[in-house]
Amino acid sequence: MSATSAYFWTPTNSRVAAGTAVDIAASDLANVWVRGGTAGGTDTMYIRAFDGTAWGNWDSFALTTLANHAPVASINNQTLHVNEWSQIGNLVSYSDADAHPATQYQFWDGGSGANSGYFGTPTNSHWAASTVIDVSPADLSNVWLRGGAATGGETMYVRAFDGIDWSAWHSYVLTTIV
Repeated sequence: MSATSAYFWTPTNSRVAAGTAVDIAASDLANVWVRGGTAGGTDTMYIRAFDGTAWGNWDSFALTTLANHAPVASINNQTLHVNEWSQIGNLVSYSDADAHPATQYQFWDGGSGANSGYFGTPTNSHWAASTVIDVSPADLSNVWLRGGAATGGETMYVRAFDGIDWSAWHSYVLTTIV
């Protein structure tokens, strides 16, 4: 089995290795879990019972882990006045075909000019261009986008993580006007 395979989980072993038999008392069956793999695919798993005298035959079952679909995060093109601030949390659009909530966002500033726009947060009021900014969904309202000190346009980026996969980077244009 591969590192991405499904596996059994018990309170005493959080990842039972493939090919390992584990004895579980009937009274503890409610504490045995099967976890799907980290990638889509089908794993064959086995179970058998002991009646106090002899073991029964192994019975196989297939556990299919559905493939995850990466989420989609986007921001429409933005126009701000020189040095104007806009809260970014109101601008981000998020969707996930598997209905997984976002667990993390990342922002990236593609503008490198001295007077270009930038991101600001309570921990850093002026994030440098080409820096990845990690933001939890709970802190999204604390991320701000600032128009440049001079007019012009630049490309900014956003992406999201659903706990399994990152979305593709979505680019949008920040245009600074007078």
